[in-house]
Amino acid sequence: MKKSWLSLDMVALFASVSIVGLSTGLTIPLVSLLLSQRGVASDWLGIAAAMPAIGMLLASVCAHRLSKRIANKWLLLFASGLSALSILAIAFTDDLLWLMAWRFMMGVGCGLLVVLGETWVNVISAPRWRGRCVAAYATMYTICQVAGPSILAWFGSNAVWPLWIAFACNVLGFALLLPSKCEMALGEDNTQHSMTPLAVIRFAPAVILAIFTFAFFDTAMLALLPLYGLQYGLSEQAAVLAVSVLFIGDALFQMPLGWLADRFGAKRVHSYCARFFIVFLLLLPWVMGGMLLWPLLLLLGASAGGLYTLGLIRVGGHFEGQDLVAANAAIGIVWGVGSLTGPLISNGLMHALGSNGLLYGLVGLSVAFLLCTRWQQAHQVVPTGRLG
Repeated sequence: MKKSWLSLDMVALFASVSIVGLSTGLTIPLVSLLLSQRGVASDWLGIAAAMPAIGMLLASVCAHRLSKRIANKWLLLFASGLSALSILAIAFTDDLLWLMAWRFMMGVGCGLLVVLGETWVNVISAPRWRGRCVAAYATMYTICQVAGPSILAWFGSNAVWPLWIAFACNVLGFALLLPSKCEMALGEDNTQHSMTPLAVIRFAPAVILAIFTFAFFDTAMLALLPLYGLQYGLSEQAAVLAVSVLFIGDALFQMPLGWLADRFGAKRVHSYCARFFIVFLLLLPWVMGGMLLWPLLLLLGASAGGLYTLGLIRVGGHFEGQDLVAANAAIGIVWGVGSLTGPLISNGLMHALGSNGLLYGLVGLSVAFLLCTRWQQAHQVVPTGRLG
């Protein structure tokens, strides 16, 4: 049965995605700052920064199999509890290896919450407002992710309060999950013959490519947009502010995109998002340093976020049961790969092609998504009406 917006399951669902957004958005920069202050070598800083992404990637690989053997409520509670305990341990850990281990475990917990949360939001959303519900879910994640650095900036990296706030939010999320039923109605009849995440990638390559593009964009822009702005003459403050404006645009426009998906179809809106994304990327070098930069960054963030959100909506409209878990596991895997490779590949492109190499790489991925969409339609890789 589809739930209403005010159901306990919906509240618990939004709490779970808030846990992930706040935990990653706060602890990733915080731990990097703390290690830097201790004089840890830059190579170790990079490894430590990658541990949550590696944990989320492993969790995505295992989530499909685990959901067949363990009740989803117990998996969600385990993931939420693991995230909370890991953050608490980080607050009291000085040893570098243990710190990385706890960051890895936090990534595992957050990865399970993401895969199961993305499944859950599609299961309990009625088709007529699935777009808006998934968009609200994505918006909540982005808001909490952006709130993490804001909390860190307010209290400072030397204060213990940021970690205690993250821990308290994790505990609250765990408490809200306890009374909820976590009903996903995944069914038992197709458990043995459900698709694997690899099969999902093969049958829905365009959607998977869109997810990869956004993951690539998300981490690459976070790491390299300030550097890109400095190369175009922006002040350090303006270059850092550009990242915030970009992700504010992502958060603000997902609900309107969800409404458009409900009104005109997710597949059509998805393609238009990619087209606008390409246009905004190509315009970015021409507006650097001018007043048009800030509205363009808002729109660029909105179109980029739409690649992810509309991909989730299309997956929810096509897959069901254990196949839906497999699809979201595939999304998690692709997200992890995109997050790990985004900064590395983008940095290489900027060295090889100049400062705009990052933009060219993202344009290439977006064009590939549009071409893959056309190829799927022409060759009917998926039956008519699916992923629409």
